[in-house]
Amino acid sequence: RSAAATEIAPLAVVLMVPFAGQRFGRLRRFARQGWVVFLAMVAAILATALFSPQPVSGAASADIGSGSGRDVDWLNRNGYPCVGFDASQGLLAESRRRFPGWRFEHAELPRLGSVRSGAYRNVVCETVLMHLPGSEVRCAVRSLARLLMPAGTLYLSWRVTEGSDVRDAAGRLYCAFPAQAVRAELGGFVAL
Repeated sequence: RSAAATEIAPLAVVLMVPFAGQRFGRLRRFARQGWVVFLAMVAAILATALFSPQPVSGAASADIGSGSGRDVDWLNRNGYPCVGFDASQGLLAESRRRFPGWRFEHAELPRLGSVRSGAYRNVVCETVLMHLPGSEVRCAVRSLARLLMPAGTLYLSWRVTEGSDVRDAAGRLYCAFPAQAVRAELGGFVAL
Protein backbone atom coordinates (compact mmCIF):
# COMPACT_ATOMS: atom_id res chain seq x y z
CA ARG A 1 0.00 0.00 0.00
CA SER A 2 1.11 3.52 -0.66
CA ALA A 3 1.56 5.98 2.17
CA ALA A 4 -1.46 7.90 0.91
CA ALA A 5 -3.64 4.79 1.12
CA THR A 6 -2.40 4.11 4.65
CA GLU A 7 -3.27 7.67 5.70
CA ILE A 8 -6.75 7.41 4.21
CA ALA A 9 -7.64 3.98 5.61
CA PRO A 10 -9.09 5.14 8.97
CA LEU A 11 -11.47 7.52 7.25
CA ALA A 12 -14.90 6.66 6.00
CA VAL A 13 -15.76 6.89 2.34
CA VAL A 14 -18.85 8.91 1.50
CA LEU A 15 -20.60 8.67 -1.82
CA MET A 16 -22.89 11.65 -2.25
CA VAL A 17 -25.30 11.70 -5.16
CA PRO A 18 -27.55 14.76 -5.25
CA PHE A 19 -30.11 14.39 -8.05
CA ALA A 20 -31.26 17.52 -9.89
CA GLY A 21 -33.52 18.50 -12.76
CA GLN A 22 -34.79 16.18 -15.48
CA ARG A 23 -32.03 13.67 -14.85
CA PHE A 24 -33.75 12.74 -11.59
CA GLY A 25 -36.74 11.38 -13.54
CA ARG A 26 -34.48 9.01 -15.48
CA LEU A 27 -32.75 7.90 -12.28
CA ARG A 28 -36.13 7.30 -10.65
CA ARG A 29 -37.01 4.92 -13.51
CA PHE A 30 -33.70 3.11 -13.02
CA ALA A 31 -34.35 3.00 -9.26
CA ARG A 32 -37.64 1.20 -9.86
CA GLN A 33 -35.61 -1.47 -11.60
CA GLY A 34 -33.04 -1.58 -8.80
CA TRP A 35 -30.22 -0.18 -10.95
CA VAL A 36 -29.44 2.91 -8.87
CA VAL A 37 -28.80 0.83 -5.77
CA PHE A 38 -26.80 -1.70 -7.77
CA LEU A 39 -24.59 0.98 -9.37
CA ALA A 40 -24.19 2.84 -6.08
CA MET A 41 -23.11 -0.29 -4.26
CA VAL A 42 -20.65 -1.18 -7.04
CA ALA A 43 -19.18 2.32 -6.69
CA ALA A 44 -19.07 1.92 -2.90
CA ILE A 45 -17.33 -1.45 -3.19
CA LEU A 46 -14.74 -0.04 -5.59
CA ALA A 47 -14.17 3.03 -3.44
CA THR A 48 -13.79 0.96 -0.29
CA ALA A 49 -11.40 -1.44 -2.04
CA LEU A 50 -9.23 1.56 -2.90
CA PHE A 51 -9.36 3.26 0.49
CA SER A 52 -9.95 0.50 3.01
CA PRO A 53 -7.84 -2.37 4.32
CA GLN A 54 -10.90 -4.63 4.81
CA PRO A 55 -13.43 -5.91 2.29
CA VAL A 56 -16.97 -4.55 2.47
CA SER A 57 -18.80 -7.68 1.33
CA GLY A 58 -20.08 -9.70 4.26
CA ALA A 59 -19.86 -6.75 6.64
CA ALA A 60 -22.76 -5.34 8.64
CA SER A 61 -24.85 -2.89 6.63
CA ALA A 62 -27.75 -0.57 7.46
CA ASP A 63 -30.35 0.97 5.17
CA ILE A 64 -31.69 4.12 6.83
CA GLY A 65 -35.13 5.00 5.52
CA SER A 66 -35.57 1.50 4.14
CA GLY A 67 -39.16 2.09 3.05
CA SER A 68 -40.66 -1.02 1.45
CA GLY A 69 -37.48 -3.04 2.07
CA ARG A 70 -36.53 -3.51 -1.59
CA ASP A 71 -32.93 -2.35 -1.10
CA VAL A 72 -32.51 -4.36 2.11
CA ASP A 73 -33.57 -7.43 0.16
CA TRP A 74 -31.11 -6.69 -2.66
CA LEU A 75 -28.23 -6.02 -0.26
CA ASN A 76 -28.85 -9.19 1.75
CA ARG A 77 -29.17 -11.35 -1.37
CA ASN A 78 -25.91 -9.91 -2.72
CA GLY A 79 -23.64 -10.54 0.26
CA TYR A 80 -24.20 -7.44 2.38
CA PRO A 81 -25.95 -8.49 5.61
CA CYS A 82 -28.31 -5.55 6.04
CA VAL A 83 -30.80 -4.29 8.61
CA GLY A 84 -33.50 -1.89 7.43
CA PHE A 85 -34.49 1.07 9.60
CA ASP A 86 -37.54 3.23 8.98
CA ALA A 87 -39.66 5.73 10.90
CA SER A 88 -42.96 4.48 9.46
CA GLN A 89 -44.62 1.61 11.30
CA GLY A 90 -46.72 0.98 8.17
CA LEU A 91 -43.65 0.63 5.95
CA LEU A 92 -41.94 -1.57 8.53
CA ALA A 93 -44.98 -3.86 8.57
CA GLU A 94 -44.98 -3.99 4.75
CA SER A 95 -41.23 -4.70 4.65
CA ARG A 96 -41.57 -7.52 7.15
CA ARG A 97 -44.48 -8.97 5.18
CA ARG A 98 -42.63 -8.79 1.84
CA PHE A 99 -39.24 -9.93 3.16
CA PRO A 100 -39.79 -12.06 6.28
CA GLY A 101 -36.21 -13.34 6.25
CA TRP A 102 -34.64 -9.92 6.83
CA ARG A 103 -34.52 -7.65 9.87
CA PHE A 104 -36.39 -4.33 9.95
CA GLU A 105 -36.36 -1.99 12.95
CA HIS A 106 -37.87 1.33 13.92
CA ALA A 107 -35.54 4.36 13.93
CA GLU A 108 -36.12 8.00 13.12
CA LEU A 109 -33.92 10.60 11.51
CA PRO A 110 -32.46 13.01 12.39
CA ARG A 111 -31.16 11.45 15.63
CA LEU A 112 -31.38 7.66 15.04
CA GLY A 113 -31.18 7.28 18.82
CA SER A 114 -32.11 3.59 18.81
CA VAL A 115 -29.32 2.63 16.36
CA ARG A 116 -25.98 1.65 17.88
CA SER A 117 -22.98 3.87 17.07
CA GLY A 118 -20.09 2.35 15.12
CA ALA A 119 -22.02 -0.83 14.32
CA TYR A 120 -22.05 -0.77 10.49
CA ARG A 121 -19.39 -1.00 7.82
CA ASN A 122 -21.87 0.15 5.16
CA VAL A 123 -24.65 2.70 5.68
CA VAL A 124 -27.08 3.48 2.88
CA CYS A 125 -29.44 6.46 3.01
CA GLU A 126 -30.93 6.80 -0.44
CA THR A 127 -33.30 9.65 -1.28
CA VAL A 128 -34.34 10.23 2.34
CA LEU A 129 -32.60 13.46 3.46
CA MET A 130 -34.74 15.66 1.22
CA HIS A 131 -37.86 14.59 3.10
CA LEU A 132 -36.56 16.11 6.36
CA PRO A 133 -37.05 19.73 7.34
CA GLY A 134 -33.95 21.71 6.36
CA SER A 135 -33.18 22.43 10.01
CA GLU A 136 -32.69 18.67 10.62
CA VAL A 137 -30.40 17.80 7.69
CA ARG A 138 -27.08 18.51 9.41
CA CYS A 139 -28.07 16.53 12.51
CA ALA A 140 -29.21 13.65 10.30
CA VAL A 141 -25.87 13.56 8.46
CA ARG A 142 -23.97 13.52 11.77
CA SER A 143 -26.19 10.67 12.97
CA LEU A 144 -25.56 8.67 9.79
CA ALA A 145 -21.80 9.16 10.14
CA ARG A 146 -21.99 8.07 13.79
CA LEU A 147 -23.26 4.65 12.74
CA LEU A 148 -20.13 3.83 10.74
CA MET A 149 -17.28 1.61 11.81
CA PRO A 150 -13.81 3.05 11.09
CA ALA A 151 -13.11 2.98 7.33
CA GLY A 152 -16.80 2.42 6.63
CA THR A 153 -18.78 3.57 3.63
CA LEU A 154 -21.72 5.95 3.81
CA TYR A 155 -23.80 6.18 0.65
CA LEU A 156 -26.04 9.26 0.53
CA SER A 157 -28.27 10.38 -2.28
CA TRP A 158 -30.95 13.03 -2.38
CA ARG A 159 -33.01 15.02 -4.80
CA VAL A 160 -31.93 18.64 -5.12
CA THR A 161 -34.88 21.00 -4.80
CA GLU A 162 -34.13 24.48 -6.11
CA GLY A 163 -35.47 27.56 -4.37
CA SER A 164 -37.88 26.72 -1.57
CA ASP A 165 -39.35 23.57 -0.05
CA VAL A 166 -42.18 21.92 -1.99
CA ARG A 167 -44.67 19.13 -1.38
CA ASP A 168 -45.73 16.74 -4.12
CA ALA A 169 -49.32 15.67 -4.82
CA ALA A 170 -49.01 12.92 -2.17
CA GLY A 171 -47.88 15.45 0.44
CA ARG A 172 -44.22 14.35 0.58
CA LEU A 173 -41.83 17.13 1.55
CA TYR A 174 -38.93 17.93 -0.79
CA CYS A 175 -36.72 20.22 1.25
CA ALA A 176 -34.47 22.78 -0.42
CA PHE A 177 -31.04 22.69 1.21
CA PRO A 178 -27.56 23.25 -0.19
CA ALA A 179 -25.28 20.25 -0.74
CA GLN A 180 -22.75 22.17 1.35
CA ALA A 181 -24.96 21.54 4.40
CA VAL A 182 -24.18 17.83 3.97
CA ARG A 183 -20.52 18.28 3.07
CA ALA A 184 -19.94 20.52 6.10
CA GLU A 185 -20.83 17.64 8.43
CA LEU A 186 -18.48 15.22 6.68
CA GLY A 187 -15.24 17.16 6.96
CA GLY A 188 -13.12 14.17 8.02
CA PHE A 189 -14.48 11.88 5.31
CA VAL A 190 -13.23 11.08 1.84
CA ALA A 191 -16.06 12.11 -0.49
CA LEU A 192 -16.40 10.56 -3.93
